Amino acid sequence: MWTLTSEVSLSVICLFEDAGFSNLLPLAYTRAVYELRCGIFTLGEKLFSLYPGHRISLHCRDYLIDAVAKRSNLPPLRASGEEPILFLNGRLIPRRGFSQLIPAEGEEAIYLCGKIVVGARLKGLRVDGFIIWLKKGGEGLPELGGNLPTHQIEAATIEYPWDLVTHNENLIRDDFAALGKGGIREGKVDSLARLFPEENIYLGPKSKIEPFCNLDASGGPIYIDKGATISSHTRVEGPAYIGEETIITGGKIREGCSIGPGCRVGGEVEATIFEGFANKYHSGFLGHSYIGEWVNLGALTTNSDLKNNYKSVRVQLGEDSIDTGVIKVGTFIAEHTKTGIGTLFNTGTVVGVGCNIFGGGLPPKYIPSFLWGGKGSFSEHKLAKFLETVKVVMKRRGGYLSPQEEEVLSKVFSLSKGEREDFLNSS
Repeated sequence: MWTLTSEVSLSVICLFEDAGFSNLLPLAYTRAVYELRCGIFTLGEKLFSLYPGHRISLHCRDYLIDAVAKRSNLPPLRASGEEPILFLNGRLIPRRGFSQLIPAEGEEAIYLCGKIVVGARLKGLRVDGFIIWLKKGGEGLPELGGNLPTHQIEAATIEYPWDLVTHNENLIRDDFAALGKGGIREGKVDSLARLFPEENIYLGPKSKIEPFCNLDASGGPIYIDKGATISSHTRVEGPAYIGEETIITGGKIREGCSIGPGCRVGGEVEATIFEGFANKYHSGFLGHSYIGEWVNLGALTTNSDLKNNYKSVRVQLGEDSIDTGVIKVGTFIAEHTKTGIGTLFNTGTVVGVGCNIFGGGLPPKYIPSFLWGGKGSFSEHKLAKFLETVKVVMKRRGGYLSPQEEEVLSKVFSLSKGEREDFLNSS
């Protein structure tokens, strides 16, 4: 029998993936949804920070869990059936004060945002029931039995890749305020650089602002993380986040950008999110886009983020063409993809994992994972050669391809095979 509703003394918080991860492919092929960046932090890091003092565990697709656990240094969910658990949906956009909407302690309950399960505070057999629901795909409402209360809350979730970009600017502001480091200068600033207003800027340890840089935080905060370098003749407009050890090289970083750790970015960038270790060293424009880890964009790679008729942009995700309802939508590029010089992406283009796009011109608006080519001529990017290149690229930055990550990439190659074959047969 199901236990009756009772008070819970919380000890564990578990981030989970529901069926909504599928709408975040291909970005979510290689990482759990809560590993996606929005603002200064990932979605998961933000949720953790709102519930201090509790043990954290993770749930995601089976093929990802070992890699996710290694990256995060957090354990997969292993419920004993005795510990109370607060489950939180990894697609949540956690604004300040969110933990008051789903308190860490209290009676067992389910929390909904519309029809989406965004939280569940459970113990005993209901924990087991929720885990069964997750293993079945996490779609609809879990059947947990008894008189379990449900509560509707006002919250937001990431539904599609462009939502990450849409919310990014406000989350940078939230994160900056929560960190409380405005006006602190722990890095080195050349006397010929201009930073204003300084109370809206944070410079982390060992960061460096070279001569003739302009950091304009009048429109929003700027957070320069540990060891980042802003090279001479660069302009950064807030709100913006520049990650650890990232180098901005003579670029124009316009408002609403989050650039993760170890990136190399030049040219003009607006309202764009970079995951870690991505390269856009050269000239070219990127706007309203999301760029995955280890992506390398060749010189003059440029995207459109606005249609000439100013109508909302449609984006192809798998077999579905979706009206975003947004007039500014750029390009979404999944991990380990590369572009050759002069590559031009149309408004609302999606590129999968492990692609190599070259030949200039406008490639298709939807390119499945592990494709090689351009100008209408594509072939499969062979897995063995792809992995060989990945290892070389990562070694150049002092990294390595872990067995867990290699297994993920091999699995994604298999998962995307049908879609890739359909694309090649129709082109």
